[in-house]
Amino acid sequence: MNVPFASVRYRAFSMEFTAHLDDQYVEMNILTDKGHPITVVCDKSSILSIQSHIKKMVQACPEISTWSAYEDLGGFQDNAAGS
Repeated sequence: MNVPFASVRYRAFSMEFTAHLDDQYVEMNILTDKGHPITVVCDKSSILSIQSHIKKMVQACPEISTWSAYEDLGGFQDNAAGS
């Protein structure tokens, strides 16, 4: 994917996936730190691409697996939408 970064950024507080097998898509449901729900619909090809990208990222940067789920993400909070 070679696109510019979005001008609106959110900080995810919680995230889960919901599979819709009959329609062959997955929803990524995100709750932001400000309490706003966001749903991203991923078709069958894009969800596999996301899985592959995460795997490659963890292999390239193994320190990611040591990060605490509650660790502050530094400057990201300052750029979050609604701040």
